[in-house]
Amino acid sequence: MNEQGAENKASAKIPLQERQKFALLRSAMKKGLSVFTSEAIRIARDKFWSQKYLIFRLDVRDLRTPPTDNVPPLRFRQIQKWEDLPDSTRHRMLVDGKRLNCGDIKWFGRGWKLFLGELDGTPAALCWWSAAQESKFFCEAMQESRNCELIWQAATFPEFRGKKFYTKILFALVQSRMKSGVTTFLIMCSDYNTTSMNTILGLGFKQIGYQKINRLTQKWIWKHRAF
Repeated sequence: MNEQGAENKASAKIPLQERQKFALLRSAMKKGLSVFTSEAIRIARDKFWSQKYLIFRLDVRDLRTPPTDNVPPLRFRQIQKWEDLPDSTRHRMLVDGKRLNCGDIKWFGRGWKLFLGELDGTPAALCWWSAAQESKFFCEAMQESRNCELIWQAATFPEFRGKKFYTKILFALVQSRMKSGVTTFLIMCSDYNTTSMNTILGLGFKQIGYQKINRLTQKWIWKHRAF
């Protein structure tokens, strides 16, 4: 095996979330020392002391259409149950789901649904969502009306990263659920994940607060509009 192949094989064993952190640090380094230092502090705090999640809300009238230049076309469909997923995707989620950060099959039994994006028939990205009233742990924002839904976790499979599929699947999911009468959406991301945050803000979401979880005590606090 050549050096490049060995490097790719070693990288494949690293959890996707950890590889994202490395990529974010590399990107921050290009923007200057102060940006890199701030990002490094956020990532170190997340790993060793406390996790901080930024909470965003979207009213559908504020939805912005993202640019589509050079973005390959995806076809989307809703997945209601585990058996509706392609065999290849079920296999990846069972064998490598945690490393790929693509969710848990148990979520289907909790009232969650899956939105799948496919490129030429091949699963490329996915996104989980549920009605607000079916979620009991998402801060006090769960007091929202029945026309509010929570977008929980989105992931792009590694071989399709860098094609703006995260933006595309979030926008497509919101558009799809709007047709069913949903008027408000909630989403969150880690505070160090500036790429995800910029995508969320670019679609018209507004930050409404944050949640912090202490890694030692597992206690969490929710701050509304405290940013």
